[in-house]
Amino acid sequence: MSINNNEQETLEQFLSMSQQMLEFAKNDKWEKLPDLEIKRKALMVAFFETEDKHQNTAQVAQIIKQVLLINDTIEKLAQQEKTIISQQVHSLKKQQNVHSAYLQNK
Repeated sequence: MSINNNEQETLEQFLSMSQQMLEFAKNDKWEKLPDLEIKRKALMVAFFETEDKHQNTAQVAQIIKQVLLINDTIEKLAQQEKTIISQQVHSLKKQQNVHSAYLQNK
């Protein structure tokens, strides 16, 4: 069973939003992801609520697989960013401790 042009456009928009989210993640624009994720999720919920037949089409499966790969990449980038931020926080705490010790010994 294939999908119509409107449904194909919706799938392409879903993929495009996912690709845009990946670009935001790659460019450290993490603050832009939540709003886009909310819109993307609403688009897909509406898509699957209206048509049960989509679940068995090859086009839908292909887009979903691409989006899952994009999501995995975003998650890996987020984990890397989390590690970097954690190291920066640790370094700041260390500097604060050194600074506090210096002030106490003055």
